[in-house]
Amino acid sequence: MSIWDDPDIRVGGDFVKFNAPGDSVSGTIQAIRKHKFDDGSVAPQVLLVTDEGEEKTLTAGQIRLKTALATERPEAGDWIRITLTQIEKRAGGKDLKHFTVEIRRGQGAPAQPQPPAGQTMGAGPGWGAPAAPAAPAAMPQQYPPQAVPQAAPQQYAPAAPPAAPIPFNELPTPPAQPAPQAAPAAPGMAALTPEQQAAIAALTPEQRAAMGLPG
Repeated sequence: MSIWDDPDIRVGGDFVKFNAPGDSVSGTIQAIRKHKFDDGSVAPQVLLVTDEGEEKTLTAGQIRLKTALATERPEAGDWIRITLTQIEKRAGGKDLKHFTVEIRRGQGAPAQPQPPAGQTMGAGPGWGAPAAPAAPAAMPQQYPPQAVPQAAPQQYAPAAPPAAPIPFNELPTPPAQPAPQAAPAAPGMAALTPEQQAAIAALTPEQRAAMGLPG
């Protein structure tokens, strides 16, 4: 940037004057600088090119205009319109001038007008409805808790019912036991040979009894 583009040494055009309600100026801001009066007070000074193509210099010495500019905070490149709306007569022969300030930021949409210092949007006439409440934040997506798998209950086969008692008269009849057979009678001595008889006679009484022979 050249030094000649510095707002502090740049030469502006004719000064803008607001003498009667309805006086207005609009154009594109070229630069904003500080202007110091002889009494030491400081005010913003706006260099702009009007919609008609003329260079103008606007010094915001009036307290209402200075406050409005400080609220809107315009920058170089913004489009601005300033209109004198009312001249209020004060004691001591002084006047208090009231202004409206409109701003379009660069090439964007018009800036929203700001209320006077200490006043909120919607708190007084001319400032529109109160700002809409901010949209609620999106709720986090909820997921159902996962079911804990349950162990399958162990299955048991039902116990068989006890067998019905069998009536006594239906009990099976045990098979008949064969009658004991009598031991065969010892053969008579008369049926033995002489040798057998002699051998038997030679036996002791105990041997004869063990063999089942008569004594």
